[in-house]
Amino acid sequence: MPQTLSVSAAQTSREMFAGAKSQVESAEAVLIERVLSGQEEAFRELVRPYEHAVYMTTQAILKNEADAEDAAQDAVSRHLPILAGFVVTRNSAPG
Repeated sequence: MPQTLSVSAAQTSREMFAGAKSQVESAEAVLIERVLSGQEEAFRELVRPYEHAVYMTTQAILKNEADAEDAAQDAVSRHLPILAGFVVTRNSAPG
């Protein structure tokens, strides 16, 4: 039977994404803009660097490979709608 994350873990996830809104890297900002315009491949590019960490976290919690894969995929797909709340800003000062 799959385990569920506690309310505090879910709250931490929301806080992490809320705090990240104003600190999106330029390359990620471009990907987010592409995702918001409907480019599915951009979403895959955006999450690819985090896939392993998400999977390893779910594996550590669930201790079951199939459940961990399902939970990791669910975690990533649930956060797609959160991107709609991102305000993508770019630093106009040279780098």
